[in-house]
Amino acid sequence: MVLALADVDHFKQVNDTYGHAAGDTVLRAIASALVGSFRSSDIIARFGGDEFLILMPESEPAHAIDRLTRFQTTLSVPAPTAVAICVGVAVWPMDGNEPGELLAHADHRLYVAKENGRNRVEAPPIGVLPEAAAGA
Repeated sequence: MVLALADVDHFKQVNDTYGHAAGDTVLRAIASALVGSFRSSDIIARFGGDEFLILMPESEPAHAIDRLTRFQTTLSVPAPTAVAICVGVAVWPMDGNEPGELLAHADHRLYVAKENGRNRVEAPPIGVLPEAAAGA
């Protein structure tokens, strides 16, 4: 199982420069792109102002991270300015067995993605995923 948090890079600037209606349009377009890019068994939810939660309960971690990276690098939404996202990823059971633990790891990795320049996916190294997580 993989849990990811995605955040719109510099979203406040979109709202401040183009207005909240434009910001709402960007959020709706990203939500639509997320729903269209992931499986029906995956759960997509708005998690905060400009954050989305993606839960992939039936995904092998390497495949899920690849899908998230593909989504992040190919995201294209109608907007008055270029829009990018960064994503933090947590993997069960490597990052914990409780939802709060997974969320904390995804949130931490999202922060690391922002600190490392945004417009990127920050995930645990695939080579160190335990066998139990690799089959999740």
